[in-house]
Amino acid sequence: MRDEQKKSLEAIYESITWQKFDVKIWFKGYDMLKRKNSFSIDPFKMLYSYNLADLYVSGDKFIVVGKEKLFGRTRTLSPLIICSNLSDLRDKSLKYTTRIVSTELIGKDLEVQFEDFEYSNIIKLVVKNIGQELNENMKASANRVDGLTACKR
Repeated sequence: MRDEQKKSLEAIYESITWQKFDVKIWFKGYDMLKRKNSFSIDPFKMLYSYNLADLYVSGDKFIVVGKEKLFGRTRTLSPLIICSNLSDLRDKSLKYTTRIVSTELIGKDLEVQFEDFEYSNIIKLVVKNIGQELNENMKASANRVDGLTACKR
């Protein structure tokens, strides 16, 4: 990981307002064949195939740190940052940043639709059993950011 990427991630992690560990998740609508450029494969990018993650909310960013079990050990994957602020999407130091499309609460689960610019379709992240809590914290954190932005104008 490059130094500028580490600094950007550290800044995000310093402003975390909510976190939950070892949460069951799964991805819907992910199709590896829907890549816009099938020749640019990044071996370090997660392939949306994990089902356990640590979740964080930091301002208008929702961070998913996937986990995979390999040979009896749990390995932490690169963080996926889902955000609504377009300036964050332009920050090249944040390597795996996507744009949130919508959220939907279904029972106890939360479906987060996001757009990964390397794919031609919308991908859904389903967070199991803590949807209500996560949805409330995402909205509260985003409102705090909007309030701060309004004060700075």
